[in-house]
Amino acid sequence: MKALDLTFDTPFEHGVKLSDYVKKARYTYVIFLRYFGCRSCQIDMIDLAAAKEQFKAKDAQVLVVLQSAPEVAAEGSKQFELPFDIACDPEAKLYALYNVPSAGSKEAMAERNGAMNEAQAAKMAAKRERMADLVHGAYEGDEYQLPAYFLLDSDMELLRQHRAENMGDMPTSDEYLEMLPLYAADFTFNTQSEKGLKLSDYAKKTDRTFLIFLRYFGCSSCQLDMIDLAECYDQFKAKNAQVLVVLQSDPAIARAGKDKFELPFDIVCDPDMALYRLYDVQSAGDYAHLLANPGEKWAEKKSRIEAMGLEHGEYEGDEFQLPAYFLLNKDLEIVKCHRGATIEDMPLADEYLELL
Repeated sequence: MKALDLTFDTPFEHGVKLSDYVKKARYTYVIFLRYFGCRSCQIDMIDLAAAKEQFKAKDAQVLVVLQSAPEVAAEGSKQFELPFDIACDPEAKLYALYNVPSAGSKEAMAERNGAMNEAQAAKMAAKRERMADLVHGAYEGDEYQLPAYFLLDSDMELLRQHRAENMGDMPTSDEYLEMLPLYAADFTFNTQSEKGLKLSDYAKKTDRTFLIFLRYFGCSSCQLDMIDLAECYDQFKAKNAQVLVVLQSDPAIARAGKDKFELPFDIVCDPDMALYRLYDVQSAGDYAHLLANPGEKWAEKKSRIEAMGLEHGEYEGDEFQLPAYFLLNKDLEIVKCHRGATIEDMPLADEYLELL
C-alpha cells in the first residue's frame, strides 16, 4: 500500500514533497513526535542523532515531524546538532493526514500512560532519569499529542506503521535499527501437491522469489494473472527468480487449475487465510472498494478475459480479498513489497520482471 504523499516545510526549505524525499534512501522513517520543548521528544531526537551512522549503513534516513514552528525547529536543530530534517507542522495538518491521534486531555493521557506494560514503563523510567539534564522549552501545539512512526521505501510503499497507545509505546533508536532490513515471516505451507514446505527453504532455490497473493482459482482475473506469469516464466528463470502464488483455494482445486493452465510454478493453498493475516494482506470489504476507480489496465484485463473465454469457477475464501506481492531474497529479506489498494493495483507480468 502506498503511503499518502505530503508536502512539508523544514526550518531551512519550503515545499518539500515526501515522494521526492524518500528517494534519498532505501528506507525512510517518518516519526511523529510532539514539539521541540518536550524533553521526552528531545531525548528521542538526541538518540536518533547519535545513531546517524548506523542508519546510514542500512541505507535509511529519518524525518521527524513536530508541531513546532520553523524558527523553533531551526534553533533546536542547531542546539542538538541534529543530522536529520524536521517537518514543521504547527497546524498539525500532517498529523491529521496520517491519522496520528491525540489523547485529548490530561486525564486521558494519564490514563493511557497508567496502562503501560512493563517494557513501556521501564522505557519511560529510563527516559525520566535523563530528562533531569534537559530544559523544557516553549509549549507548542497539542500537549496531549501521541507519537507514531511510518516506515516507507523509496517508492512510497508503506512497510510498517505504528500509532502509539501511550508515551512509552514507541521504539528506541536501537529498535528502529533492528527492524532494518525487513524480513518476511517464515511459514510452513502446503502446495497443490506437497505438504509441510518451509518458505525459508523454498526461497533458497533461486536468488529472488516473488510471493504473490491473489484470491482463488475460480476468479477469472486471477486466472489471467497466472496465465501471464506462466507465459513469461522462462524470463523469470533467466533472472534466477521464481514465483510462488498464494491462493485461498483448496489443494484439490489448485491442483486441477495448475494442470488446466499448465502453470510452471507452485500454488500455496491457504483456504483458512492464515498467511493473508500473517502478511497483513487486507480485504476490501465490498465490491465498491475492490473495484474502485477502474482504469485502462482493468478495462484491458476484462476484454482479454472475455476474448480468452475464461470462466468464473467455484467461489472460495473472501470474495473481496485484495492482492499483494513480496519480493524476497534467499534470506527472506523483503526487497520490494506492495499491498494492492484495489484488485487492479498490481503489476503486470512484464512489470514484475522489471523489478528484478
